[in-house]
Order: sequence, then C-alpha cells, then structure tokens
Amino acid sequence: MDEVGALYALQLRLSPVEAGELRLNTGAPAQAAFLDLLRQVDPELTARLHAADLRRPYTLGLLRGFDHLDARTRAEVMAGARALPVTPGAVFWLRVTILDAELFQSFTRAMLEHAGSLIMRIGGARFAVTRVLGMPEPGERGPSWVGHATFADLLADRTPTRQWRFEFATPTAFSLGQRAWGKAFALFPDPGQVWRSLARMWETFAPAQLSMAAMALTPRDLAEFCDEALVVTRYQLETQYLPGARFGQAGFQGTVEYTLMHDLQAPAAQWLAPLARFALYAGVGYKTSMGMGQTRWLPGTARRETEDASQPSATQSQILAEER
Repeated sequence: MDEVGALYALQLRLSPVEAGELRLNTGAPAQAAFLDLLRQVDPELTARLHAADLRRPYTLGLLRGFDHLDARTRAEVMAGARALPVTPGAVFWLRVTILDAELFQSFTRAMLEHAGSLIMRIGGARFAVTRVLGMPEPGERGPSWVGHATFADLLADRTPTRQWRFEFATPTAFSLGQRAWGKAFALFPDPGQVWRSLARMWETFAPAQLSMAAMALTPRDLAEFCDEALVVTRYQLETQYLPGARFGQAGFQGTVEYTLMHDLQAPAAQWLAPLARFALYAGVGYKTSMGMGQTRWLPGTARRETEDASQPSATQSQILAEER
C-alpha cells in the first residue's frame, strides 16, 4: 500500500523451528530480530533505524505465548532468574506496529521474498514466521490489537467524550531526563504525560497538513490542557519490572480511566479522540521499540457527552485504587 500517512498494527505468529530457551523479557532481542529481518532487504534503512537520536517509526511488543505459566514461575522468569524451554509445535505471537511508508514497504518485501522460509532469532530460540495478521479476525469482539488506518482517518472524528479509558498492556514509563544521581522516570499515567507522548509521535510522523502545528497547537499546549482538564478517576495498575542485559526498567501496567472536567468545545479537547485512537499504533512512553508502552484506547467504556457539562459522571473523589 502507498497511502499517505498510513499506519499498521500487525501480529506475527511464530513457531519454534528447534528446541531452544527464551526469557520473558524479549523486548531487546525482538528488536534485534526485527532489524535483522529488515537488514536482509534494506540495509540502508536499517542503518538509519539504528540512529540513537531517532524517534523510531515502529513499536514492538513482548513475545506472547507464556499464558500457561503459573504466577510463581512467571515471576521467577520475569525477574531474570531462569529461562524457559521452547519446543517445535508451540505458538507465539509478536506484535509490530509501523508508522512509516518506507518501513512498511521494506517489511512487506521481507515477508514476500522470504515467504515460507522467514526465520527470526529471538534470544536463544529460532522462530519461523508462519502468519501475519493485519486485520481483526472474523467474530473478534471489542477493541483489537491489530488494524490499519491513516492519520486522516484518525482525525475524521474529533468528537470528545467525557470519559477516557486506556489499557497499558506492557510496562510503561515516562523519561523525566537526567538527574545528578541518574535517569528519572515517572511510573504513573498522568494525563499530560500520556497525551504529550502521543502528540510528540503524531507531530513526528503525521503529514504536515494534518499536524497539530498546522492548527496552531503544540504537544506542550496539549499536555498543559490535559493536566488541567483531565483527572484520573479510576485505575487498576501494578508495577512490573523488566530485566535487561545491561539495565532493567520498571513500569506501570493495567487500565486507567480519565474524566474530562473542562469544556468539550475547547480547541485542545478536539485532539483527544484522534490521539487516543493513535495510541494503538504509536504506543506510549519510553522504549516502545523494545516492548514497553503497548497501549490502546478502550472506547466501549467512554460515553459520548449528552448531559450538562457542569455535571460530570465522575469526580476526583471517586478514585478507586485496586490491586489487579
């Protein structure tokens, strides 16, 4: 496809080609495998994607396929204390999103040129890519983790709602920059942090005519509006630590609901819905190219505003903090 400003959310089905071992924190190994796949068809693009200061036009999830583990085993593996064996016949899934047409073309070339023989090495295991899922399967209910859209599609409906609910499916954190003692992170989904992250990615990859700048708004403006006008009214979150080869990273994971306490007609409010839909493709926060920040808006729980704006359905005093 060559649509301007096209966005893709895909699921790759992976099958081990031989016995091996794997750790649950597959973010960095999965990124290496993805870039190696691209290198085979477009080494120049792959070299650019390695640039340290680049906002990467893709996200990667953590490898899925460990649902059979009991809580104790999962905790041990996530802590990096042990690896798990993988054997042929098992099924794993890796989520990939792409925000750039050139990258999507290279990815498609890799799929076509190596159809039936595409191998990805993730950590200590080798996988055959047996299927690429790009659209929700028939009968799938509720929000999906796969899909295709354009920036124009996301902007088509700017009607804000009073309530917003997000799912953070993998550990999520926000970088607060360097301090004298090291790098600081925010481990809570404050509304300004969430929408600022989405707005920055939008400004990086959206066509110029569809940018926030073209409408006299900046990510900072939007973040300030969100911090003032949105409050957290319900959440079910836990902190999760992802070990790494060099450094680990903690993040929050779960669901959060925000309530808009401001005038729905405010210019900044018109950007809440497009950016919420964008979360499916852009992810939120730190290291989204290495498994973190996999996020989606859950619109089924957000109501279109039909009541008096002076009577919101929830207030800050209704916050529920529940252990998931």
